[in-house]
Amino acid sequence: VKQNDVLNLRTGVTAKLLSGQNITANIVVKVKVPGSNVFVNLTADQCQKYSFAKVGTYTVEYSVANPINPNAVTKKIMTVTVASGQISPDDAVTPDNGK
Repeated sequence: VKQNDVLNLRTGVTAKLLSGQNITANIVVKVKVPGSNVFVNLTADQCQKYSFAKVGTYTVEYSVANPINPNAVTKKIMTVTVASGQISPDDAVTPDNGK
């Protein structure tokens, strides 16, 4: 991911009970930005257009509780590494000029 990329953190994320009941709407998304030790809860709107503004490693936590037994919680943690959005000279596209 490049710096300042905007992604939907809920794309492709689903949750179902063993009974088959869909509880995707109950998923809680938290993000810890580079340089922080604290997770921040995101609203559904914030998840849809999350901007990776800082370079470094983000930790994204998805959790969902069973609506019948709130103590039964499943969590999935993933990391996202954000690189600088600048193009280095080595990455620049150079025309072939027919050679």
